[in-house]
Amino acid sequence: LGLHFVPAEVRFTKDARKSKLWRNYVPDKKEEENGDVVAICDDEDLMSVELPEEDFPLVWKRPPESR
Repeated sequence: LGLHFVPAEVRFTKDARKSKLWRNYVPDKKEEENGDVVAICDDEDLMSVELPEEDFPLVWKRPPESR
């Protein structure tokens, strides 16, 4: 495994569930604010999934004006 730097805004797609390395980070269900558990069916739903800081530390974020 190597060291990789990626933009802070990067998120997994549902295709990552096929990967032995990444599938543990791509949930197939999420809990709504009201407590309901719903299926995550598309990539748009995955955009709201937060990645664990211990595995994906944010070391630098580009200032908004330079995007």
